[in-house]
Amino acid sequence: MNQDYTIRFERHLYTIERAEITTGLRGALVRVEKHRDGTIAIRFQNRYLRYRLCEPAVPVAPPIARPTPSRKGSNAGARAIG
Repeated sequence: MNQDYTIRFERHLYTIERAEITTGLRGALVRVEKHRDGTIAIRFQNRYLRYRLCEPAVPVAPPIARPTPSRKGSNAGARAIG
Protein backbone atom coordinates (compact mmCIF):
# COMPACT_ATOMS: atom_id res chain seq x y z
CA MET A 1 0.00 0.00 0.00
CA ASN A 2 1.43 3.36 -0.99
CA GLN A 3 1.40 6.40 1.27
CA ASP A 4 -1.59 7.83 -0.66
CA TYR A 5 -3.66 4.61 -0.25
CA THR A 6 -3.11 3.42 -3.81
CA ILE A 7 -2.07 0.04 -5.16
CA ARG A 8 -0.56 -0.78 -8.52
CA PHE A 9 -1.60 -4.21 -9.79
CA GLU A 10 -1.17 -5.53 -13.33
CA ARG A 11 -0.41 -2.07 -14.74
CA HIS A 12 -3.53 -0.52 -13.20
CA LEU A 13 -3.72 1.90 -10.31
CA TYR A 14 -6.40 1.40 -7.65
CA THR A 15 -7.28 3.65 -4.73
CA ILE A 16 -8.94 2.57 -1.50
CA GLU A 17 -12.31 4.16 -0.74
CA ARG A 18 -12.13 6.79 2.00
CA ALA A 19 -14.56 4.93 4.28
CA GLU A 20 -12.25 1.88 4.21
CA ILE A 21 -9.13 3.67 5.45
CA THR A 22 -8.11 2.42 8.89
CA THR A 23 -5.20 2.77 11.26
CA GLY A 24 -2.13 0.93 10.03
CA LEU A 25 -3.22 0.74 6.40
CA ARG A 26 -0.81 3.34 5.03
CA GLY A 27 2.38 1.60 3.91
CA ALA A 28 1.08 -1.82 5.00
CA LEU A 29 1.16 -5.07 3.07
CA VAL A 30 -2.20 -5.98 1.58
CA ARG A 31 -3.33 -9.07 -0.27
CA VAL A 32 -4.65 -8.66 -3.81
CA GLU A 33 -6.72 -11.64 -4.93
CA LYS A 34 -7.46 -12.19 -8.59
CA HIS A 35 -10.58 -14.27 -9.14
CA ARG A 36 -11.28 -16.60 -12.05
CA ASP A 37 -13.85 -14.21 -13.48
CA GLY A 38 -11.16 -11.50 -13.72
CA THR A 39 -12.29 -9.41 -10.75
CA ILE A 40 -9.91 -8.55 -7.95
CA ALA A 41 -10.34 -8.21 -4.20
CA ILE A 42 -8.07 -6.31 -1.85
CA ARG A 43 -7.68 -7.62 1.70
CA PHE A 44 -6.13 -6.09 4.80
CA GLN A 45 -6.14 -7.90 8.16
CA ASN A 46 -8.81 -10.43 7.09
CA ARG A 47 -11.12 -7.66 5.84
CA TYR A 48 -11.98 -6.89 2.23
CA LEU A 49 -11.57 -3.26 1.22
CA ARG A 50 -13.67 -1.35 -1.28
CA TYR A 51 -11.62 0.32 -3.98
CA ARG A 52 -11.92 2.04 -7.33
CA LEU A 53 -9.82 2.20 -10.45
CA CYS A 54 -7.90 5.44 -10.90
CA GLU A 55 -8.37 6.93 -14.33
CA PRO A 56 -5.14 7.80 -16.11
CA ALA A 57 -4.39 11.50 -16.21
CA VAL A 58 -5.03 13.18 -19.52
CA PRO A 59 -1.70 14.44 -20.84
CA VAL A 60 -1.59 18.21 -21.15
CA ALA A 61 0.05 19.59 -24.27
CA PRO A 62 3.03 21.79 -23.45
CA PRO A 63 2.56 25.46 -24.35
CA ILE A 64 3.82 26.51 -27.75
CA ALA A 65 7.26 28.06 -27.45
CA ARG A 66 7.27 31.43 -29.13
CA PRO A 67 10.55 33.00 -30.14
CA THR A 68 11.33 35.92 -27.87
CA PRO A 69 12.90 39.02 -29.35
CA SER A 70 16.51 39.44 -28.37
CA ARG A 71 17.15 42.07 -25.75
CA LYS A 72 19.95 44.51 -25.92
CA GLY A 73 22.34 44.63 -23.00
CA SER A 74 21.86 47.23 -20.25
CA ASN A 75 24.73 49.27 -21.70
CA ALA A 76 23.75 48.92 -25.35
CA GLY A 77 24.42 51.96 -27.49
CA ALA A 78 26.76 53.64 -25.00
CA ARG A 79 30.09 54.89 -26.20
CA ALA A 80 33.28 53.49 -24.85
CA ILE A 81 35.47 56.03 -23.09
CA GLY A 82 39.08 55.75 -23.54
